[in-house]
Amino acid sequence: MQPSLTSNSKTLIDLDHFKKNCERKLQQLFEIAHFINNRRN
Repeated sequence: MQPSLTSNSKTLIDLDHFKKNCERKLQQLFEIAHFINNRRN
């Protein structure tokens, strides 16, 4: 049975959302690490 296009595109949208979420969290982590490094020096 072929998966419906709607559920397929929903999965893609969810993945895209998840990826953006991860990128934002990574960005925050980098900023925090940068901030800590600056404080230590």
